[in-house]
Amino acid sequence: MRASMIAALALALAGLTACEPADSEPDASEGSLCACRELDGVRECCFGHGACEAQAEGPARCVCDPGARGETCSTPAPGVHAVRPRTCEGDDPGCVQAHAFVAVEHLDSCVDLEGQRFESVIVRPAVDAEGSWPAQALPVAVLTHGASQDPADYYDLLEHVAANGVVIAAFDGTPGRDITFRANRLLVYLECLRGEWPEAARLEDRYALIGHSRGGAAVALAAEAIADGIAGEGVEVEAIVALAPTRTGQRALSPAATPAYFTLQGARDPETPGASLAWFDLARAGDPERVNALAWIHGATHQRFHQGLLAAGSGELEASLDAEGHWSVARAYIGGFLMWRLLGREGYRELFTGERVPASVAASWVGEPGVFAGLSDGAAARRALLDFEGDTIVQPGGGPSLSLDGFAEATGGELAQLDAPWSTGNLSRGLGLRWSAGASPVVRVELPAGLGDLRDYAALSLRVGRGFDGAQGCSPTPVELPVFGLRLFDAEGEAELRFGDGDLDLGEAGRIPAADRFAPQTFGAWIRDDCHAIDYLRPVRLPLTRFCEAGVDLSAVTAIELRISDVDGAGGALLVDDLALERGEGELGGCG
Repeated sequence: MRASMIAALALALAGLTACEPADSEPDASEGSLCACRELDGVRECCFGHGACEAQAEGPARCVCDPGARGETCSTPAPGVHAVRPRTCEGDDPGCVQAHAFVAVEHLDSCVDLEGQRFESVIVRPAVDAEGSWPAQALPVAVLTHGASQDPADYYDLLEHVAANGVVIAAFDGTPGRDITFRANRLLVYLECLRGEWPEAARLEDRYALIGHSRGGAAVALAAEAIADGIAGEGVEVEAIVALAPTRTGQRALSPAATPAYFTLQGARDPETPGASLAWFDLARAGDPERVNALAWIHGATHQRFHQGLLAAGSGELEASLDAEGHWSVARAYIGGFLMWRLLGREGYRELFTGERVPASVAASWVGEPGVFAGLSDGAAARRALLDFEGDTIVQPGGGPSLSLDGFAEATGGELAQLDAPWSTGNLSRGLGLRWSAGASPVVRVELPAGLGDLRDYAALSLRVGRGFDGAQGCSPTPVELPVFGLRLFDAEGEAELRFGDGDLDLGEAGRIPAADRFAPQTFGAWIRDDCHAIDYLRPVRLPLTRFCEAGVDLSAVTAIELRISDVDGAGGALLVDDLALERGEGELGGCG
């Protein structure tokens, strides 16, 4: 192992951690850690890997079986274990199981650059109750946890991934340490796993790197180091999965870092609010042809994706999605992405385009499933026209030009998440617009000749959301999104599709209704409980066929306009972000 080169990486990246926010520690109050529970009518302790013992005061607590690990003993002792059966309709990536057994092993001999020995858990598929290996070599996934998590608290996900044919390991990243430390320890662990584990010869060179919170940022740093030849010789990083990654270390991933990037985050995440949107946008900027995927989960929070916080008492805003719902999302979307990218299950691609929500996930909501999925790749590539990521609303030369007419105020800057006890800025930037009573404001985007041919694309997309009055982000103005239209121009004429009173309904325009919850800039402002916004920054997707059927020449589009109708005559506000072209899943049909 080239330890000196890894140490050099640590020095080079040390500055990234200077302003890194601390993850909150789990609330150790009564009921927040391991306790007995009832599941399917059976009283069990810590997922069955311990025994319930009565306490002098308070509820019964769990004493782990010898060898079991995790704050809730969720990972069983080394040995062969039956996979918990799950039943769903169809090919559901949250329920499917290729193997009925998995084997759990410990690898505790790895030593990091500081000379510290650290633990890890490995879960692999087993073809029978004796723990026999599958005949072929297997791909590998390695999980890097966050600042306040335990690597063994992800067993629900580890078991599920292993049961579907991937060897998956989770190592101790040491609570509280920064992302550079985690990236370096991950690089050391890859060398150790490949060099010291007795079963290493059964592993392929194809790896996925998974990270949660600080771990989600660390895996991107580690992948870049592997691509640069600093460490991990022979490791092929086929995929990166970032679960609620921190904003520290955000970067445009190089094309060499990985061919596939997926980030998942909850809308009620008070610790890394909105950071996944910026990571997604930056991954696209680094390589538009890479498979770049996003899943935004309504009602989900930061800590509940692992089993360390079994029920309530997580110390966060109480999520509207329960713990089992979080685990279902992780199994379906993280598991589905790994099966797609490592095992070639192409049918799971449609989860990330938004064409399908797995039944195991949809069951977590009473109404519409609260998932917004987005995908950008070589086959369904987005071409960003305006992403508003700069410091001003003035767009750089050579691309589309932006002009605004009839607005009382137009501000470019960080969007802020409101579905949490407080609102903090995130690194996804957008445009905040406000207009006075009686105005008919227009956002106009002029396309230069080289960008006006849209025939290769299936849809025009953007994100829109309400603006709010006051520093507290209360008092939405207006109560509903305004009526607006999107108009396309060619040299001969124009055509418009309207939202709110005509052609398209916002609830149906996005691939899946229910997505991002945002308010304008309220950084540092505490939000009262009665001021939570019930709103989304909604994805709007317009089929280009509707415009060409109305006579627009899609080979020579000259401009795009967003035209707002002040129907109530009271003025209003709107957030706009990410105007883009998508190739989508369909062809242009008779208009092509």
